[in-house]
Amino acid sequence: MILHLKNANIQTNHDKGLIYFNRSKHDNQELTFENVTHTGHSLVNGKSNVDVNLVGHFTTISNDNHASRSNITAKSIIVSDDAVIKGQRTGLGNVFEVDKYGEFLTGSNANISVDVSPVDAFKHTNGHTAFKLNQGARVIFGNHSNVQITGQNIFSFSDHGRLQTGQGSLIRVTQKGNGNIVDMGRNSAFVVGQRSQFLATSDEHRTPGSNYEENNLIGLDGNSEIIIEESAKLVLDAKNHQWNTKTKSQYGYYNDLVNINAKGQETALLHVKDNATLDLRTDNRNYYAEVISIPLSGNHPDRKFIFDHAYYVNLQKMNIVVSGESVKPVGKKPNLIFMSPKSPGHFQWNGSYIVKMWNPTHLSDPDQHADADNVWGNVVDLRAEQEGFNTGIPTYNREQSTNLSNQGKALSQLNLNYAQRLVLISNQSEHPEAVNPDNTEHFVEIHDEYNPTYNEAATKPGQPVDLPVVFVEEERASRAATPPEGTVFEIVRDKVPPGWNASVKPNGTLQVIPPADAIPGTTAVIPVKVTFPDGTVTYTSGKVVVLPTDAHLNHPTYGGKETKPGVPVDVPQTSESPMPDGTVYEVPSLSIPEGWMVTVKPDGTLVVTPPADAEPGTTINIPVNVTYPDKSVDYTAAKVTVIPNDAHNNNPGYEEGSTKPGQSVTVPQTGDTELPPGTTFEVPNGSVPSGYTVTVDPNGNVTVTPPSDATPGTSVDIPVKVTYPDGSVDNTKVKVTVIPNDAQSNEPGYNEGSTKPGQPVTVPQTGDETLPPGTTFEVPNGSVPTGYTVTVDPNGNVTVTPPADATPGTSVDIPVKVTYPDGSVDNTKVKVTVIPNDAQSNDPGYGDVSTKPGQPVTVPQVGDTDLPPGTTFEVPEGNIPPGYTVTVEPNGNVTVTPPVDAPPGTSVDIPVKVTYPDGSTEEVPVKVTIDTPDPGNAPDKGETPDNGMTPDPGKEPDKGETPDNGMTPDPNKVPDKGETPDNGITPAPGKEPDKGETPDNGMTPDPGKEPDKDETPD
Repeated sequence: MILHLKNANIQTNHDKGLIYFNRSKHDNQELTFENVTHTGHSLVNGKSNVDVNLVGHFTTISNDNHASRSNITAKSIIVSDDAVIKGQRTGLGNVFEVDKYGEFLTGSNANISVDVSPVDAFKHTNGHTAFKLNQGARVIFGNHSNVQITGQNIFSFSDHGRLQTGQGSLIRVTQKGNGNIVDMGRNSAFVVGQRSQFLATSDEHRTPGSNYEENNLIGLDGNSEIIIEESAKLVLDAKNHQWNTKTKSQYGYYNDLVNINAKGQETALLHVKDNATLDLRTDNRNYYAEVISIPLSGNHPDRKFIFDHAYYVNLQKMNIVVSGESVKPVGKKPNLIFMSPKSPGHFQWNGSYIVKMWNPTHLSDPDQHADADNVWGNVVDLRAEQEGFNTGIPTYNREQSTNLSNQGKALSQLNLNYAQRLVLISNQSEHPEAVNPDNTEHFVEIHDEYNPTYNEAATKPGQPVDLPVVFVEEERASRAATPPEGTVFEIVRDKVPPGWNASVKPNGTLQVIPPADAIPGTTAVIPVKVTFPDGTVTYTSGKVVVLPTDAHLNHPTYGGKETKPGVPVDVPQTSESPMPDGTVYEVPSLSIPEGWMVTVKPDGTLVVTPPADAEPGTTINIPVNVTYPDKSVDYTAAKVTVIPNDAHNNNPGYEEGSTKPGQSVTVPQTGDTELPPGTTFEVPNGSVPSGYTVTVDPNGNVTVTPPSDATPGTSVDIPVKVTYPDGSVDNTKVKVTVIPNDAQSNEPGYNEGSTKPGQPVTVPQTGDETLPPGTTFEVPNGSVPTGYTVTVDPNGNVTVTPPADATPGTSVDIPVKVTYPDGSVDNTKVKVTVIPNDAQSNDPGYGDVSTKPGQPVTVPQVGDTDLPPGTTFEVPEGNIPPGYTVTVEPNGNVTVTPPVDAPPGTSVDIPVKVTYPDGSTEEVPVKVTIDTPDPGNAPDKGETPDNGMTPDPGKEPDKGETPDNGMTPDPNKVPDKGETPDNGITPAPGKEPDKGETPDNGMTPDPGKEPDKDETPD
């Protein structure tokens, strides 16, 4: 995938970046950001398969706060020529991270600024990093790059890393706190390229404990090298080194300024090449914290510090050393360098040097070197073994070297561990004693009879200046001489300082252009070879001094300002001196974060308005390009921090409320209760749910009434807008949930009841039995079925009495209205079914019987014989026919005696009233028919009548009659089928009982008669 984003403002809110890339060994992705401003979290988290190109003006500012994340992580990050890159990270983590064996590579003339300055530079060691390089990764700055890095931890490498500045580049580092400037692993290289300057300062670098192998300001591991190429410069000035400025005390020990930790067979090299400068300063008070050190043991011979025709070397302790072997007397051994005594390490000075040394406790200004205690005017090719804390006896070119110092100290007594400061000044420079690490001068003597000369000129960086040649004849020095025709002028190219351009016209006019990044005050001497027509040659030179540009002379600055979200603030330009007329201020449009507004007034004042939703604590640095009348440019920045508005400082809110349908609830404001006076509350129009009513009082208390038919469980969020006196707004909400009313929370009910006609039944309330106190029950008027009576007691028990003539099986639903204390109502019902009473459930009865006048007959109850216990029988008074006597036994058998004169054939129905235990009654008739009396009334043989009477011998009883009076029936009469005599009478001989009859009177049947099948005499 190839993606090119151009002229865009990008805000990311995820640690995976703008696009999430899976780590892959095969699919390479390429992202290009051209004129892009990024804010937020990570922009790219690409790791091993993503290359990122940065073109034009690019800004990345992250507020992420995680140590393992970065603004941009990629396999390689490539910066185009002339690009302007700005990186900033306000929290933990890294701005740029390069994956294994990748590179951060810039084109030429790149302008890069990175800021990783934390609020607290001592809270997290190495937590805020500008460049993080994984194993094998490289940082290569292109030629003539301008790099400014500020913050806690600058370059953090793993093994096999490389840091290289390119040629003619300027790298400025301002480090503060618990971090490093250059931290590299094994097999690494730190190279300051030709004519480049690596200028670093450190303030209050502190690391705990006493581990000299870690957290050095410049620290590399074994098989590594620090190379300062030709005419290059490395300066490191560490102030408050391992010093706590608050407690005024030493913090930690053994923290060398520059350290290469070689072990065993590992090598270590510090090499300062031809015309190069090394200037190392520390005010560390600890004896074991050397300026440069190879502290670990090993036996490889290539462990060395080499100064190879170096231009200027300064190794300096800026404080009196007060620990270790430097206690008695205090400061006696400042201890500038160290090499393990078990290692063949040495230092070597190739070339001719002025050597200056300051005695212990002699502190001097590092910007000058005139006050040295011992000076050797010429020391050539010196080499000395460094044995631990002491320097071995050096060897050097005795014929060419100055053996004694100006104070008579022998060069053989040189010991760098007893020096407060050591300076080497190259005698290869044309004017060595005047050497200054910030200036380069060349001097060429002039010969011959004519003196071609150039007057000194001055110009600004990057601007050409012409120096006309002036010939003065020696014999007539008062006036200019005209050189002979044919004189030729040539630049001595190998003597032109690096980065300078020089040309000479045929008339001898010398044009010189200093580098665009030349430091004001720098002087260059441009040698010119003059060849006269006669072949004689002389040399002259033109001297050009670099003047400060307007950018050098002025220092526009902006103090930090604070404002609330959405509120504009003026940020004035606050330089100490007035800016030149015609100075123009500009804020690059692409550098303004999304949502912010920035305008610039002619005097440089910025009017900055953060977005209305800006997060408090957000800080942005607004880059300002300042263009002066001489076209020089300054880059500065204004810092604006968002502070909380009233809405941020307060947190109103509501707990969840609940209420029943149709009932209002007031939900108080229970968040921050002490809100600013003048705070108002409102419910926005159109935001109240349908059917609800909502009001808000001045204190923010919200009263909500749901509709009366609201469904329980329904929740609504009522938005409340809180407006503060400063115009800021909070939006909160009140959540109200509809809860069931009493009717919805309770479920009264009744099981089905049943009763007999005319009998009451009480049906208890068997639903929810624990109903709210105060619940009432009633049967609505007009709802009781006709003939029924219904009552309800306070507990809800319903008593129902159906009419006496209610038909069994009839069911009625009696409505019951339940009214709860909250006014809600339940409507339930009682179902009552009419069941048969005893009279309806039983069917007693009597068979028809006959008897003769005056003779009693007992009629058994032959209907339902299993009547309920307690059933009674009676013949109601007045229902017995005249002359008849009737008696009823408890078991219901009825004995009827007709009058003696009862006419035969007469039938009477005697009503028998049956009364059941449940009070129900029924009447069952007993039918008795009067038979014709037998003649003579002689009883049959063997009968013993129970009334003393003998029936008519000539009369045959009616079928179905069973005499119960002890009389013997007619021997010729066969009883009707189904009759069973119960009076103890023995049937007449020869009479066969009906089938199925079983006599129960103990009589013996006819011996000549075979019983019917299934008959069993009793």
